[in-house]
Amino acid sequence: MWNTIPREEQETIINLDYLDKKISLYTSKQSVGNRLKKKIGNPTKINYSNNKIDSVEYIMPMSDKRVRSLLLKTIIVR
Repeated sequence: MWNTIPREEQETIINLDYLDKKISLYTSKQSVGNRLKKKIGNPTKINYSNNKIDSVEYIMPMSDKRVRSLLLKTIIVR
């Protein structure tokens, strides 16, 4: 179950680390978190507050085929 976060405080950040060849995805938006879980699987890190999810983070190598699929398809922003 996700915490209710005001719309103006919701964010999704995609970070491409070319040196370490990793991609990190962070979101505090429930709909994006649910789509990422469906497309990628369980997150690397889940942040909780009051036993509810505040945000999720995925960290994966750029060589991961799911990353290519993610960057080629529009699942983050609709």
